[in-house]
Amino acid sequence: MFNVKFADKTVSFSSPVTAYDAAKEAELISREVIAAKINGKPSDLTTLIDADAEVELLTFADEDGARVLRHTASHVLAAAVKRLYPETKLTIGPAI
Repeated sequence: MFNVKFADKTVSFSSPVTAYDAAKEAELISREVIAAKINGKPSDLTTLIDADAEVELLTFADEDGARVLRHTASHVLAAAVKRLYPETKLTIGPAI
């Protein structure tokens, strides 16, 4: 048994749970939530939690939330470009 602690709620689980499912169980999920900080580390909502954790839910208004969304969007864009133009060479760089 482990606890997932949010700002004003704590929920307990007996098996691994995603950040999204933990927030849903705590009745804290909304359409604005796009990412989470799990024990201080920015993560997506599909990250599994399997031990005691402190979770902060992030929206685009949060700097870390915007960073996670931009990073994900850059991967989606790169996949779309490669699909349309297979000869394209991708590079590594910051999500802008």
